[in-house]
Amino acid sequence: MARLGLLTFHRVQNFGATLQAWSMVQLLGRHGEVSVLDYPTMHEASRHRRRGLRALIPSPGRWLFDRFISRLPLTERLPDAAAIADHVARGGYSALVCGSDQVWLAAPDQPLDAPFLLDFGREDGVPRISYAPSCGPIGDFGPHADRVRDAISRFHAISVRDAYSKRLVEGLGIRPIALVADPTLVADLSPLAGSRPRRRPYLALVGPHGASDAALARRIAALRGLEVIAVGARSVGGIPSHRFISPARWTSLIAHADFVMTSLFHGTALSIAFRRSFLSLGAANRGFKIVDLLGRLGAPDRLVGQVDEAVIADADRLAECPYDAIEPRLSSWIDSSRRYLDASICSAFASSPLARVA
Repeated sequence: MARLGLLTFHRVQNFGATLQAWSMVQLLGRHGEVSVLDYPTMHEASRHRRRGLRALIPSPGRWLFDRFISRLPLTERLPDAAAIADHVARGGYSALVCGSDQVWLAAPDQPLDAPFLLDFGREDGVPRISYAPSCGPIGDFGPHADRVRDAISRFHAISVRDAYSKRLVEGLGIRPIALVADPTLVADLSPLAGSRPRRRPYLALVGPHGASDAALARRIAALRGLEVIAVGARSVGGIPSHRFISPARWTSLIAHADFVMTSLFHGTALSIAFRRSFLSLGAANRGFKIVDLLGRLGAPDRLVGQVDEAVIADADRLAECPYDAIEPRLSSWIDSSRRYLDASICSAFASSPLARVA
């Protein structure tokens, strides 16, 4: 059986990152055995480290994430590029895949996390594929441009998640680049959805939000006869909160919601994947991703920027979320994304050193 190695953001304490990793495993698993290369990212060890007296108290959120992550098909821990290179050299991989999420966020003022470019500092001959990586909100690759160009230009097949990342990579002189859907839109998430988690109809307010967002949520909920719950974040204004939950529970609360309001890209993506009525909220560094996604699906009006009294007064219109315009574009994009991935993997298998030996 062919073996694929996946390098992605899987040890990040972030619902979207963890779920896209799970989704990538499902998509790649159609082609062979999948191993998630257990590299934690250059910065992750310190990002969620507790300080002071809090360091002595176990984090319930971290425990729930670690439990979910442990069910992925992980390799041994690979702390750096040298360890990854050694593992790949003896791993018998037919192809390596990176993506999705912001694995190509090569911030000019930060060290380059080269493993996410599948650049381990050593030639191994294994074909490389990218599926739906994003460069995030960076303006350019700065001092990393030459190394990024050299690494990506050696890929067997290249795709990205958003038009902004496509322009950045094309700016390095690299083509062709496919624009594909986030894996949470393509994979079957139903195993995580489970049964309905609440008896009463509810509006899920997903991600960070402010008082005006909560007021709009209450207004839409009143129009539709729903109660409001906050999902995966600290609540505002006394709204009941489901804050410390697993990625599977987060998925379930979105999948069965009667309406979703979210400030998160993956909150938007999962709402669409489960065909939930939704409204996305503008967010500083996340806004461009949501704009790109909704623009691609012909639904830019499902995003509101700053929530003020005028927006709240327009709640009657915002409470309606027809999928008539979204569905044809979504189905077509999912199909083309799946075809890109399937064709890229089959072509990579045919050109891999293992195929030549066989």
